[in-house]
Amino acid sequence: MKATITATFLMATLSMLLPSTGVLAQQQPPATELPKAASPAEPPEGQPPGADLFVSQLASTNLFGIELARLAQKRSNTPRIRALAEKIVGTDQKSQDELQAAANEQGIRFQANLSAEQAGKLNALKDAPEDQVDQVFLSARMTAAQTQMSLLSLYGSKGQAGALKRYALSEFQQVRAGFLEAHEMSGK
Repeated sequence: MKATITATFLMATLSMLLPSTGVLAQQQPPATELPKAASPAEPPEGQPPGADLFVSQLASTNLFGIELARLAQKRSNTPRIRALAEKIVGTDQKSQDELQAAANEQGIRFQANLSAEQAGKLNALKDAPEDQVDQVFLSARMTAAQTQMSLLSLYGSKGQAGALKRYALSEFQQVRAGFLEAHEMSGK
């Protein structure tokens, strides 16, 4: 079982890397199993994205997490889900602020925009039947956290020294803890 989960995670991680550039792709596989998360000590294969791309991708994912959680706060009828969503808004906003400060320190332009895929996932949560809101939210949240963990792990271990690398190293465990909490709530 452990080997299967590890192999599944490795394949999912490798599928997130663009072969020609080693940069993380935008689309992630669904988060249905608990993967052995990459860590700065054991990062995914490949080269880290450049500082500009790291900031852009992570800012987009953080913004998506914030908007997703705000929507879950409004739509969910489950107190535990609403509490998790409230917590995510706070932690992802703090993470976004810290990312922006690190980017500014390194002279990297900070801009957070949702991708078309992320906007589509927000619309899926908006349109989800009431009895599916929690699962749609948790699945999208776990997928976003997997993206965050991969970016943080790769940049934290192989990125250029400076404020962004320090940020990536300090942020990883908090993101992993949030992923595990959402995973536990999903019952997967």
